Amino acid sequence: MSVLSATLLACGGGGGDSGSAAAAGPSAATADINSTGYAGTADGAARSTLAGFSSLALFTGSGGVFTAVASTRALAFDATVQRLAMGKLIERSQTQAADRVKALALTTTTQACDSGSLLFSINEANATAPTPGDSITVTSQNCVVAAQTVSGSVKLTLSTYSATATTSSGTADVVFTGFGIPALSLTGNVGAQFAEDASNLTVKLGYQGLTVAAANAAPVQWFHTVDYSLDLATGSATVAFSGLVGVADGYVRLDQFAPFTLSSGQPSGGTLQLTGANGARVRIIAGTTRFTYAFYAAGNSGTTADATAQGLVY
Repeated sequence: MSVLSATLLACGGGGGDSGSAAAAGPSAATADINSTGYAGTADGAARSTLAGFSSLALFTGSGGVFTAVASTRALAFDATVQRLAMGKLIERSQTQAADRVKALALTTTTQACDSGSLLFSINEANATAPTPGDSITVTSQNCVVAAQTVSGSVKLTLSTYSATATTSSGTADVVFTGFGIPALSLTGNVGAQFAEDASNLTVKLGYQGLTVAAANAAPVQWFHTVDYSLDLATGSATVAFSGLVGVADGYVRLDQFAPFTLSSGQPSGGTLQLTGANGARVRIIAGTTRFTYAFYAAGNSGTTADATAQGLVY
């Protein structure tokens, strides 16, 4: 496997050490949840989880290799353009890796978009052996896909890597610099841990104060973690969230009651609970095509919700 492949393998991740300074996160929920606004609060958190699903949907390439340039699909929960743009990134990176037969210190290449291009700057010490410090930077050069302009850049740097004949594991640092489309862009750090053997792939993503700027909404920061597990034999996958996630007026705590199961990159089951600073809770329940929200007022420790609402469609 080339270092490029390993670097891509590590991208998108979490929990690993970051080579760049990360913002200090909140230590507890700061936003209240109430009966009149719980659906809006849940929508904000659900968008973050859908962004994670979109990202993880592309984390496994041929042979189960973790091709995590797809982490940039966190821009994609409602944009078909990202499927196209990230597909181009992965296609280009895999072709580039397959074509490399000798060690190169630094190489650049471009991938055409509908108009403009993406510039790949690949820095690797050895084309046949992953080496900490290897990196790939993807920069938009007026790239337009499906009438959407991609801006900014994302850099993936392999921090650690080890492998045997049947296993591989490591950590990586991903830095987004205004990378995205007009509807949504990312700036900040994501840490990564990954491990793969003949049977399973596990990935832990740690958002380290990543700023998410969405159109017509105040920017929020992500400090939550995502744990992903894929059974390579069956293709079944689960995702669990924890930590604190930004919503319109602060942060709420995430607790995964039942891991989300994935089908074609989207949730098909599972329950995530949000808890506000006032103790009220919302459960985000995944169905086959959309979320359902169940609100529990502060002091309601039972199993019957005080109110329910239909949530985001995916």
